[in-house]
Amino acid sequence: MKLINFALIIIGLLFFGSQIHAISLFNAQDVSKNYLQTNEMIDAFSQGSITCDKNTYFVIPIISNSNDLSFFVIISEKDGVVYSIKDETTAISLLKSEYILRSLYYSNNTNYLSTQLFDRMDRLISLLDSKKSRLEGLIAANYPYDVKAEITSTKNKLVTLNTSLEALKTNLKEMYDLQQAFVYSPNCSSLGTLTSKFSSGFVGYSEISKQSLDYLDATDTATKVIVASTQLSDEDKRSILGFITPPSSLNSEVTFIYDSLSSTNKFYSDIVVTISNTTNNKGLMLYYNNFISRQDYVTAKSMLYDFDSDFPKYSSLDNVLQVIVDPENMVYWKAQEDADAITSEYTIIKEQYTKGQYKDVINKIKSIRTKAKNVISEGYVIYEEKTSTLYYWFAGSIAFIIIIIIIARKINAKNIKNKGKRERSKDDFLGSSDDSLFG
Repeated sequence: MKLINFALIIIGLLFFGSQIHAISLFNAQDVSKNYLQTNEMIDAFSQGSITCDKNTYFVIPIISNSNDLSFFVIISEKDGVVYSIKDETTAISLLKSEYILRSLYYSNNTNYLSTQLFDRMDRLISLLDSKKSRLEGLIAANYPYDVKAEITSTKNKLVTLNTSLEALKTNLKEMYDLQQAFVYSPNCSSLGTLTSKFSSGFVGYSEISKQSLDYLDATDTATKVIVASTQLSDEDKRSILGFITPPSSLNSEVTFIYDSLSSTNKFYSDIVVTISNTTNNKGLMLYYNNFISRQDYVTAKSMLYDFDSDFPKYSSLDNVLQVIVDPENMVYWKAQEDADAITSEYTIIKEQYTKGQYKDVINKIKSIRTKAKNVISEGYVIYEEKTSTLYYWFAGSIAFIIIIIIIARKINAKNIKNKGKRERSKDDFLGSSDDSLFG
C-alpha cells in the first residue's frame, strides 16, 4: 500500500514538474506586447491553446487601431518562447487554425450555420415529405392517366427539391459538428477534414431556388390539367387540388434558406481562399511574412537597445554607437578606420530600421558591433599630455606676451613721466634765468 502511495506521489510530482513552466493565455498576451508597434494592439478575441504536432501553442492576433488584422504571434504554452520558424508547415497550420477560430468568433452577421437553421430546414423537409405522401396516394388512386401523369411529375419535382434539402442539411450538420469540435478543442490534425467540409458542405445549395420553382411550375401545370379534366367530378377536383397544393410557406422558407446559405457559403469561401493562399504575400502568407518580419524587428530592437554585457559601461549598443560617432569624440579614437566605418554604417542602420528593413539591420548590426568593440577596446589616442603641454606652452606664451606688454607699458609710462619731468625742469631753469635777467 505504501509503495502504491509512493508511486502516486512520484507520478504527481512528475506531472506537476512538467507543468511548472507552462504559461497562461494572459502571459502569452504579455509576451506579445513586445511585438507591437505604433497604432497596434492585441485583439480582444482570446483563444485557448492550439495543439499541433503533440505540442500546444497560443496564437495571439495583433490588429491595427482600425481593427485590421496585422499578424499573429505564436508562443509555446510549455515555456512561453515565441515560435522560431524552423518548421514552416507547423507555423502555417497554427496560423490557419487561429484564423478560422477568430473568423468564427466574429461571424455573427454573415454566418447562419446553426442548429436554428437546421431546425428550419427540418420543418420544411417534413412538410414536403407529408406532401409527397399525399401525392403518392393520389397516384395510387383510380384517376385519369393524364391527371396521374401530372401528379407524378409534380411529385418528382418535389422529391428533387426535398432530396437536395436533406443532402444539404446532412452535409452542413456534419460540417457544424466538426467545426464545434474544433472550436472546443482545436487541433492542427483536424484542419484538412474541416477545410474540406468548408468547401463541400454547400454543394447543391444554389439549385434549391430553381428546384422550388420547378416544383411550383409542375403544380400549376397539374392544376390546369385537373381543372380541365372532363373525367373528374368537381368534388374529386377539389379534393385532388387540396392535396397537390404546395405548402403556403414554401416560397418564404426556401428564400430564407437560400439567402442564409448564400451568405454563409461566402463567409466560409473567404476563409478557405485566405488560408489556402500560402504562396504569395497576401492572404495567410501576408500574416505569416508579417510575423517573420516582426520577429526580425524584435531581434533588431533587442540588439540595438537592450543591455549588452560586452559594453557594461553603456546601457546599449545604440548608446555605444552614439558615443563613437559623436563629433567631439571622433578624432580621438585610436581605431579611426573602424570609427569612420561606423559613422556611415550607423546612418544606414537607422534609416533601414525606420523603413522596417529589419533583416538587413540585423546583418549590419553584427558587423558594426564587432567594429564598436574594437573601437572601445582600443580607446582614445593619448592626446592629454600633448594637449596639456600645448596648452601650457600657449598659455605661457600668452602670459609672457601680456607681461612684456605690461612691462613695456610701464617703461613707456616711466619714460613719458621722466621726459615730462625733464621738460618741467628745463622750463623751471629757463624761468629762473629769465627772472634773474629781467628782475
